[in-house]
Formats: sequence, structure tokens, C-alpha cells
Amino acid sequence: MNKVTTKKELSETRGKKAGVKAMLLMLKIMGVNRACEFCWLISLFYVLFDRTARQCASYYLSRRFPGCSPFRRFFHTWAMFTSQGQALIEAAASSSGQMQIVKLGYDRMERALAQPHGVILVCSHFGQWQGMMRTIDIRNRPAHLLIRPDRNTNVDKFMAVNDIKEHIHIISTESEMGGILDAYNALLQGDVVCMMGDRCRENESVKIPFLGAPARFPLAAYLLSARSGAPVIPIFAFREKRHRQMTIHFLEPIPPADRRTRREELRPKVELYTAELEKMAREHPYECFIFENIWSEEENQ
Repeated sequence: MNKVTTKKELSETRGKKAGVKAMLLMLKIMGVNRACEFCWLISLFYVLFDRTARQCASYYLSRRFPGCSPFRRFFHTWAMFTSQGQALIEAAASSSGQMQIVKLGYDRMERALAQPHGVILVCSHFGQWQGMMRTIDIRNRPAHLLIRPDRNTNVDKFMAVNDIKEHIHIISTESEMGGILDAYNALLQGDVVCMMGDRCRENESVKIPFLGAPARFPLAAYLLSARSGAPVIPIFAFREKRHRQMTIHFLEPIPPADRRTRREELRPKVELYTAELEKMAREHPYECFIFENIWSEEENQ
């Protein structure tokens, strides 16, 4: 089975319990827009004093804003950290009904669900990605999240779906065979499997041009699609109307490849996803939370 990296994530070292509680208190007292504005002050601390966080953010920001001055780089980093904090507030706001959820292209999802096979949703560390789970009627259609267990217990990554999270089944990527067998069985039952398409945890990856240079992206979703016959639907979540509306965009389904398709031949399908990710990163630059050097020549940075 593929070797899984154990490199410590940025999200494992940021977000203290007191800070999270303070943000949620601000949401309750000030409302979502004012609380999100206050994030600019909180995130300033990390920009000034968290060198590791700045370094991790620089991988993406140097590609998204090439050739910018140190002053502009400081602002881009500050805006990105602020946006990440705001996403936490928005997650709680969407759970309490303070954010309107708009679904674009959901008819594509409905048509896919009408088929006997399951559906693979490929999401990204982009915007309010938690909130996409609110768009699926998971009480009637079982949903599974193929994710790595979170080391940072201070930040609840299910904050946006606290009222329905008992209906969400977690498949750990640290389980036997990286959870792929469990995900495969779920798809054969006609269930929904959600997995990340922008973070490479295994050696099975492919290099795709992204923001001007080759970057590593995982093949897992497309291999799973070929084996199970389930289509892949990329999904993105982004904020609109300041922080009052969360838009969930379901893109055109990517049909499964033939079971006998070789890994390198899956490249065109990965490119369909990465093209949309780059488009979203250009339209909403501070909502793209890539904190890894996916452009590195080393396989498991």
C-alpha cells in the first residue's frame, strides 16, 4: 500500500482553545459580519510572530502573486490568515442559520445520485469547505468522509454540520489500505464518498501545471472512480455578500475511466479538477488554503 506521510500540518499547531471560544463568542454577540471583521486583528498576531505559518503560506502565495514586493507579500499573507479565521466563524454561522447556503449546479449531483452507483465528491481546502456537507441530504443518502484524523482537537472541523454530524461516517486514511477499501465498498452500496483532491498523502500522484509550475496532485479519487464506476464531482465553496452567503458550486461530473486504465492515463481527469481549482484561486485568492509545497521536487514534503 502507498506510504502515507506523517509530516506535521500547519493546522495541527494553530488555533488555541481560548482563541476559538473567543471567536465563537464574538459571533454570538456581534453577528457574523462584525465577527469576521475582528479577525483582521487576531490574524495580525500570526503574521507578525508565527514564522512557520508565514513559510507555509508562502508556497502558494509566491505562485499566486509572483514578483510582489515584501509589503504586498505581508498583506497577502495577512489576508489569507484572516480568511482562514473567518472560515471558522462562517462554519459556526452556517450551522446556526446565520448564513444563506446557495447551491449551484446541484442538478448535476441529483442526476448522478439517480444512478445505481455511488458518487465521489472531490473537495478542496478552499473557502468554507465544511459547509458543502449541508448541501447533501445525508439523512437519506449515507455520506462518508475519507480524511486524516485531526490532531488539533481545539478546532472542530465539523462545526458547520454539528446538528447532523452523527449522519456522517468517517473513514480514516490511517486505517488499513488507507481507507480506500472502505470507500470502495461504500460506493458499491450507492453512498456518497467525500475526499480531498488538493493534498497529496501518497506516492501515487501526478504532476499537473498549476499556477505556472508543475505541482503534485493525488490520483486516489480517479483510481477509486475507475474501480467502482462512480463519477467524480468536483465541488467548491466560497463566500459572497460579505459573510452572509455561502455558495456551493457542483461542477460537471468527471466520468469514470475504464478499470484497466493505467495511472498515467488518468492525467486528463486530474487536469479537469486542477483547472477549476486554479480558476477558483484566481477569482478568490485568499480562500485557497494550500499550506504545503506541492510544487517541490521531493515526493513527500
